[in-house]
Amino acid sequence: MFAKMIVVLFSVSVRCLFVCPQYVSEAAMVADLELMFNNARHYNEENSQVYKDAQSLEKVLLSKLRSLPPLDPSTPLGKNL
Repeated sequence: MFAKMIVVLFSVSVRCLFVCPQYVSEAAMVADLELMFNNARHYNEENSQVYKDAQSLEKVLLSKLRSLPPLDPSTPLGKNL
């Protein structure tokens, strides 16, 4: 139950990343995603689904970032992604 709640909260947070004007740059958004992944690993056991999901989602993010030009901290959100 708790793991499902975390996954729902995470998906809502990620959706908000793209529609909420809280990020001034892509680099700021990526830093926040990395913080979420790190927190998921820190506060959950290694064999938990939340921990595993954080690992998987981080791999997807890093793969996507490798396929894009380097992020410029001043690039407005949405120009590279």
